[in-house]
Amino acid sequence: PLDIGEVHGHKVGDESVDLVRKPSVDEPFSALAFKIAAHPFFGKLTFVRVYSGIVEPGAQVANSTKGKNERIGKLFQMHANKENPVDEARAGNIYAFIGLKDTTTGDTLCDKNDQIILES
Repeated sequence: PLDIGEVHGHKVGDESVDLVRKPSVDEPFSALAFKIAAHPFFGKLTFVRVYSGIVEPGAQVANSTKGKNERIGKLFQMHANKENPVDEARAGNIYAFIGLKDTTTGDTLCDKNDQIILES
């Protein structure tokens, strides 16, 4: 999914400041939560599309939509009903994050030090 090109958003607290993230692992981490599902063993799964950067399990990220910090417990790539654990989530792919408590559909997750709110 790197063919989607750059993604646009705005600065936290100032919608007049446009920000752009390129689909590169060299950019700051940014992702958009697009689905929440229940898993019988892991509990809440948050499906995200990672637009830029890399994130690893255990990382603290910002939910810039809600102004809260979240800790990513585990990362999975999902194939049908089978979850495959991964060591990192990279730009251009879709993942399921476990451990997010406050994130809902449409929320932006991003680097705490370089925040953006993506257009959902």
